[in-house]
Amino acid sequence: MPIDVTCDACGSRFKAPDTAAGKKGKCKKCGAVIVIPTPEPVGAPPEDDLYDIAEPAAPQPARPYKPSTSPGASAAGPPPPPPPVPPTLAYGVPMKNPNAGAWKNSNNPPKSFQILKGIFGAILLLAGLAIAGGAVYGMSRPERSLRRPFKALFFGLFLLVTGAGLLARSMGIGGVFDED
Repeated sequence: MPIDVTCDACGSRFKAPDTAAGKKGKCKKCGAVIVIPTPEPVGAPPEDDLYDIAEPAAPQPARPYKPSTSPGASAAGPPPPPPPVPPTLAYGVPMKNPNAGAWKNSNNPPKSFQILKGIFGAILLLAGLAIAGGAVYGMSRPERSLRRPFKALFFGLFLLVTGAGLLARSMGIGGVFDED
């Protein structure tokens, strides 16, 4: 019956003949050295039975710290404790940093927000110009009613003012309602 062998380096599984038990070989995939285990005899009981009740290990008494008297040892005391492990949520997801989002309570938003504000302001400004220009063009044609172009003109002016305000705020120019 062939022996199942697993490479410790790459995890590949192979079958080795019974005659190779206890010998060394190379992995076919990664070339790492593999020791082929010897198969257990068929009638032998397993070494570790899950139902055995083992005696609990006796706790080891704590040894007090004794500073080293060798000349190369430092007399600074015990070694520092290891750094604390950051807390994680389920599946190893790190917890939110307590400083995350602190910019929301300050008057200093990230630079990317200023850039996006400028881009969006420019888009609104151009859309307002196009709509207001179309409304003025529509008013210049005598065969149309003036009701629709007036609505478009006011909407275009609203977009112009909003876009200009966003563009000005992105460049650091204060708005009407800024505090001194």
